[in-house]
Amino acid sequence: MRISGCLTLGLLALPLALGGILNTSALADPGDTTWVTTFDHDFYNWATAHVDTFDLPDTTVHWSKILLYYKIGCPEAPGDCDPWDRIGWTEVLVGDTTDVEAFEIARIVTPYDITGGSRPDSCTWVLDVSDYKTFLHDTVVLRNYIESWIGGDRGWLVTITFAFIEGEMLYEPVKVMNMWTNRRIVYGDPERPHEDHLQPMIVDIDPDVDVVKFRATSTGHGQGNTHNCAEFCNKWHAIAVGPDTTSYNPWRGDCVINPCSPQGGTWQYARAGWCPGDKVDPWDLDVTYSVTPGMPAEFNYDIQPYENLCRPNNPDCVPGVTCPDCNYNYTGHTEPHFCFISQLVFYEMNETVSASDGAVAADFELGQNFPNPFNPTTTFSYTLPRPGSVTVVIHDVGGRIVRSVKRSHSTEGTFRFRWDGIDDHGHTVRSGVYFYELQYGGQTVTKKMILLE
Repeated sequence: MRISGCLTLGLLALPLALGGILNTSALADPGDTTWVTTFDHDFYNWATAHVDTFDLPDTTVHWSKILLYYKIGCPEAPGDCDPWDRIGWTEVLVGDTTDVEAFEIARIVTPYDITGGSRPDSCTWVLDVSDYKTFLHDTVVLRNYIESWIGGDRGWLVTITFAFIEGEMLYEPVKVMNMWTNRRIVYGDPERPHEDHLQPMIVDIDPDVDVVKFRATSTGHGQGNTHNCAEFCNKWHAIAVGPDTTSYNPWRGDCVINPCSPQGGTWQYARAGWCPGDKVDPWDLDVTYSVTPGMPAEFNYDIQPYENLCRPNNPDCVPGVTCPDCNYNYTGHTEPHFCFISQLVFYEMNETVSASDGAVAADFELGQNFPNPFNPTTTFSYTLPRPGSVTVVIHDVGGRIVRSVKRSHSTEGTFRFRWDGIDDHGHTVRSGVYFYELQYGGQTVTKKMILLE
């Protein structure tokens, strides 16, 4: 399969302290946050997608970050929440009635019982959806879905609110491209191999590309199978871009510290990529230096080989011997599968921010790191026109701070900073593009560096 597109990656601004949620789409004052509520106490009790049209801010104001607040609550008596963990997702629908493409921007899994006693009755998750900035303006069509079959008075009340934080991005997301999108990739059945749904893709990379990001959102479902897959078995995933392969593990071992707690049931157990009552975090990988601008790039996705012996089409399966049950009963024994969505995100340099960097540099200077690319260490210098304090901040391509150091200088002059690829927690960071910035006297200069394996 061949897909054409152009890619470049954005550096997100730091999170801001946010105030109360307002039901308004009025534009914010400079530096403020504009809040827009879309679905508001929307009731879900059946696996039917809800589709509606909403007005978001236009593009006359620039936004440094867009956050999605997903709140889930319970209907009042005689109703109640659905007590089971159900997968759900939010999509933007793009195109006209004859050619509509859906882009998943958020995925959640509902909690077990959260009513009564010390349970929270409602939960809110915050997701960074800045990568979808190119869709989230003016009039948009949103589709929200929760896979519930509870019916009656039980279900969920869902409120989705967007926070548009005013400011500039160093790199602007300009395009999102769907890649492999399959919400039910059967896992472990030789007659239906998962590889059939993950065929290699060829993507034409735009000649002006700066940075390319691959995003995968994967959750495993099904239980009572060999190794209790796919929900409760720990399996690696991998993406190969050209000659470079990177593996990762979507396993969530932190469900016991879920802020949406306490819940009923077995919400504390680790799972394949998700926890009951939590948002699903995508896996982002910077693949810029695995592609060549102006040339096609091949993408291959893979999941750890596995065979489920507890399946009805396995002639060697013996109930009570090979497996407790060979047939799926849709209660304690369900077919293993992955709900899998992947995307490429494309960005371009924000010329406004780039131009302002030049003005700042007249007051103080930040040199280019050397060596660049580097491994494992690199050094850069900065020159101050007078004594003062500086903060050196290193971001990854998603805008997350990996290193932050404050320094005080009693004289003007040129100073050096050495980075060894270690983050603030003492961990070695992975290869990719990083941005280092110098904050001094209320001004900031940012430059790019590359860590190679």
